[in-house]
Amino acid sequence: EEALDLTQEVFLKIYKNLRKFRGESSLKTWIMKIATNHANSFFSRSKFRKLLSFNKSIEYLKDTKNENNGLKLEVENALLKLRKKEREIIVLYYMEGFSYKEISTLLGIPIGTVKSRLNRAKENLKKILGDNYGK
Repeated sequence: EEALDLTQEVFLKIYKNLRKFRGESSLKTWIMKIATNHANSFFSRSKFRKLLSFNKSIEYLKDTKNENNGLKLEVENALLKLRKKEREIIVLYYMEGFSYKEISTLLGIPIGTVKSRLNRAKENLKKILGDNYGK
């Protein structure tokens, strides 16, 4: 339900601001920037943190026999331990499939910064997950 509300809010923002699109980047990048900003605002609220914790607990309990579910939960928890900028880069690159250039435009940072943040985020993610698996 929260995801549907969030999605509707993003579409409303896009619709209301469509005339402000200047074409300096692709439409996809512009839309993702709006969605990212709105999501960041939502994620920073404490209500979301409580909801996320509750949903993870429920999902884990639904399928405790499935080891992949446990691994998914471990990765989600590890992502939450990363700094916001690192988590953002991981999500945009690996989960959303954006290129370095698209991420650079979306976040307003140089491509070199995108690459270095991604490498740093991967290293930190490995450290966090490594601690959980004795590596």
